Amino acid sequence: MEGSLPAARLFEEVLVPLMVRVGEGWHRGELGVAQEHLASVVVDRLITRLLGSVQPLEPTGKALLACVEGERHVLPLQGAALRLTQQGYRTLLLGADTPAEALGEAVRRLQPELVGLSMTPDVQRADPAAFLAASARACAGVRWAVGGAATRSLAPLIRELGGELDPGSGGG
Repeated sequence: MEGSLPAARLFEEVLVPLMVRVGEGWHRGELGVAQEHLASVVVDRLITRLLGSVQPLEPTGKALLACVEGERHVLPLQGAALRLTQQGYRTLLLGADTPAEALGEAVRRLQPELVGLSMTPDVQRADPAAFLAASARACAGVRWAVGGAATRSLAPLIRELGGELDPGSGGG
């Protein structure tokens, strides 16, 4: 359709700024929890439809994406999925708050070529080394990457465990 934005650009240029403004309005007390949740649900449904419409017909591989255990913000994960579809991957999203054991089971069953994990600074980890080691084991030899702002301080550990940093997420 002429004049329409590609899905990844729509995400970056419209939906992310919209949700940032909604979050700021909530923090300032201009929006209530119900309004913030409604905006999140509407945007989530739109992105789900976008992802369904942009999956490649002949994918070059599968990418399995999940938010780390304790992470409830799926917007960065959805952005990664849209970027990966542009690279030819069929993306499969496990969603928010995925324990390492569940990730490992999904990796074994779905056999992706790439696993992507998302972490925002809101995730509080008492022992990030143990968590990331469990995630590395869950990936069982599959290429894996971690994205999100929380990865910046964990970059050396992620690399030491054999993971990569997602350059498109602001984490590395």
